[in-house]
Amino acid sequence: MSEAIKAALDCINKEHLDIPPEKERYFEILINQIIVEEVPINPERDRISVGTVANGVTEALVCSRDSINPIDEFNDRIDEFVSDIKRGGYDSYTVIFPLNMQEMPKLPSSFEVRGHELQKIPSEKWLSEYQDSAGELVLGAGRDKMLFEFFSSNDTEDGYDDRWTEYLTYWKVDCDANDSKFAMEIAQDLTSLLTAKINYAYHLWRFPPVRAPAPFPRARWSRLQEPFLFLAHQEEFVGYHIIDVERRRPEGIEWGDDDFVSRFNRLPKFPFEVEGINKVLVNSLLAYQQGITAKDNQQSYFSLWRGVENLAQLERSQSVEEAVERGIFALEHLDPDAYDPALYSIRETIFGLRNELTHEGVHVSIPELVRKYLKLIFDGLFELYLVYLEEFNSKEIARDFFHYNMKSEEAKVRIREVLDLGKRVPDS
Repeated sequence: MSEAIKAALDCINKEHLDIPPEKERYFEILINQIIVEEVPINPERDRISVGTVANGVTEALVCSRDSINPIDEFNDRIDEFVSDIKRGGYDSYTVIFPLNMQEMPKLPSSFEVRGHELQKIPSEKWLSEYQDSAGELVLGAGRDKMLFEFFSSNDTEDGYDDRWTEYLTYWKVDCDANDSKFAMEIAQDLTSLLTAKINYAYHLWRFPPVRAPAPFPRARWSRLQEPFLFLAHQEEFVGYHIIDVERRRPEGIEWGDDDFVSRFNRLPKFPFEVEGINKVLVNSLLAYQQGITAKDNQQSYFSLWRGVENLAQLERSQSVEEAVERGIFALEHLDPDAYDPALYSIRETIFGLRNELTHEGVHVSIPELVRKYLKLIFDGLFELYLVYLEEFNSKEIARDFFHYNMKSEEAKVRIREVLDLGKRVPDS
């Protein structure tokens, strides 16, 4: 008998069959424990949100509280709940969202991301078919100023400034899931990866823009972020998910730039289920996206560092210094003539700040030069994967490359040979 189930049953008020306020937090912890230990559902695999599973477990507990044998009653109800989920198949949802990528010449009408097609909705269709009904759903929960502005873009009364909404584009994607919340989670993952790919291709090898006329550069390379709001639609809107209530200032992407489009198109589309090298690349892009859109230098540095560490594939026994060395080697290998004394002179500062941030947090100052070159290191490592993606997919070349000590000149020569020849480094 699970102690967590017993403890959760004891939390339920016997008279009113509810949870007393003072026990709510403890009950929530127990529910999460029960889901992990007692419920044979994998939210990712079964495409169901943790919240829906938690509601099912809570309902089973409440309904079992007054039974003669509450544990057996609970298990029977959970078995029925799980069976319904697994044999019912998925429901199809159309998830609609605004994106702060403004309309520009040659902006594609759709993007393929991990087996899903994200399609652009004409702004006129958003206004005529979706905005009012979506607004009724979302604003019914409270009128946050930013959300009010978004859903009343044709109404400027009460002094609201709604001009920023004119520069949003609207998109939709069909997602199959067991509930609307998980469908929106899929859409959130897809848009996070899409914006990361766009930002990577657009800002490759670039340093951050300078905010004029202020002398200090802004933390963000890019304003292009995941949407602040997702709406699940079937025959009508059935749910919404608010990421935050921060305005997304529009970002103009030059889709007429052939070089940028070429860089974007060569990035992998990735399957829905990612593993191996694909998982390394996706996780690194998501860390990069957080770094390039972060509001402060500390968060930007730390996110970019996570991407570098992920690409460098450090083992537990290896020092953080190794990640920087591997990144520098990647840059040298891609362009042997691109020796940059500034990068070498501050490399100890780059990895040293990682330890300072871990222990001291926001009190650590991040020099702008360090952040610039950390992004350059990320760019070099990621480009190396793209150049040798076929070889790295075998895992042998990647393992041989990243498991050698890049501080050794002899190792560097041997790795260059193995990458160029597509052969494994012989055992020492």
